[in-house]
Amino acid sequence: MILKDRYKIEKRIGEGAMAKVYLAMDTQHNRPVAIKQISPPPEMFDVHTAIKRFEREYQFLSSINHPNIIRAYDFFEHQSHTFMVLEYVQGFTLEHVFRNYPRPDLKRLVNLALHIAYGVEVINLAGILHRDLKPSNIIVNNRGIKILDLGIGKHMNIDVTRLSEHGSFIGTIEYASPDQFSGKVTANSDVFSLGVILYQLFTWQPHSPFLEHDIPSTLTKIVTQDLPSLVHVLPPQLYNENKPFYDDFSRLLTHALQKGSDDRIADAMTFVAKLETITKGHIYHQITPQEVYQTLSAQARDELKQIGDRHGRTLPQASQKKPQTSLGQTRVRRRRMEAQKRNKAFKWLVLSTAILLVIVTGVIWYFS
Repeated sequence: MILKDRYKIEKRIGEGAMAKVYLAMDTQHNRPVAIKQISPPPEMFDVHTAIKRFEREYQFLSSINHPNIIRAYDFFEHQSHTFMVLEYVQGFTLEHVFRNYPRPDLKRLVNLALHIAYGVEVINLAGILHRDLKPSNIIVNNRGIKILDLGIGKHMNIDVTRLSEHGSFIGTIEYASPDQFSGKVTANSDVFSLGVILYQLFTWQPHSPFLEHDIPSTLTKIVTQDLPSLVHVLPPQLYNENKPFYDDFSRLLTHALQKGSDDRIADAMTFVAKLETITKGHIYHQITPQEVYQTLSAQARDELKQIGDRHGRTLPQASQKKPQTSLGQTRVRRRRMEAQKRNKAFKWLVLSTAILLVIVTGVIWYFS
């Protein structure tokens, strides 16, 4: 089957309640792509809203060009069906990683945390709230991480106070901010969700720290109970090996996980700046992807190689083309320029102190 005279469908690779996903070959650019077809169930009351949300997801993704965000290439209709063409990303979800791999060392955890935070930062800089950040929406591979699924994302300046079009909750409860239950979704709601993911990352648990045996208990815990400080739940040996870092990082997470929006870190940009300060103060977190790959477990290397062999190629490089729309791009470009300035200053610091470090030009694979 060929769609739009260019996308040759190879096989179905996923299916959910609202969409099917196919692996296809873009014959025009000679690259594999993922094609997402919206397929709301027949009993769904408002199919029109689902389709509009699908179109909005494409608009969001196509407005961002960043290595930690999946790219959207095309959007079209064919025989009364609606399709979105996405970058094909090989790898594992972070949820899968939590459940199937041992905890990596601190350097790799910090790299992973930074790049998840960078992804959230650039989404928010583009004026978008993700609203469904969770490990199953983050893909990890030997080139880094990709944040997926902006299907329930919203413009920060357009009606973010509503929970949904019909007033019901949207999202994944155990990763949602208290704001999302109160009907007053705020610009730093994603900061709370990011904090939950990073808390889970550093405790290396298979599920959210807020997850309970039923929905009411989970919701109650998110709204009323504070998580224990990270330093109190880490194994003593791990904590003692890097006390200064964990003390500072624990305070950062506590600030990100405040129940009240006014008490929480103001935005993802502030969170990233604080996280960079902490990591550069305590950890040399910059390492090359090649160095990381050499330290992968044999199992992880074999599984990655099998994925690549099945498709005859590795993950394509992120496109360097300019985005097709201008949503939030002025702020995104400014943020990139600031990051470049920080990298240059850091290089001069490295040279002046004769510390041998390698500045990362890509993101990392982190399994031990």
